[in-house]
Amino acid sequence: HEELLYQALSVILQIGDDDGVDSSTPETEEEIQRLCTMQTVKSLFLPLALCSEGISVDQSFIDGNAWRNIPRISMYNFVKTLMKVSNLIHRVDTMERYLKLGSREKSLPLCCAVVLEAVNDAITSITSTLPPGMYQDMPELSGLYSAA
Repeated sequence: HEELLYQALSVILQIGDDDGVDSSTPETEEEIQRLCTMQTVKSLFLPLALCSEGISVDQSFIDGNAWRNIPRISMYNFVKTLMKVSNLIHRVDTMERYLKLGSREKSLPLCCAVVLEAVNDAITSITSTLPPGMYQDMPELSGLYSAA
């Protein structure tokens, strides 16, 4: 199912390019794959992607029954927002991995401060860009709080 989700998100992210929306930083395959692993993204988009299974995954895919009531540009903007959240969470994960690899004791307080700042950036981004009804139920947000 992740391949279908990946294809669906890739098509949605092409909307901005096709509609002339400034997409100054195109998404990499790795970023889209990472986005597909987010539980929130799976919960929101996998059912829609599965409803469209069997349809060729191109721009007409978005016009299918499961997607037809969602404006294309809104879908694009929402996925771009989730992509930003995914990238911030990845930044925190990378810093935590680095910190766990072991830093010198002198640099440990500085490293912890940088990781906490990254966690704070991610939490602030989520709570300022997504509606409370959504972010309050995001497993990724509770994971960030436990990281702090």
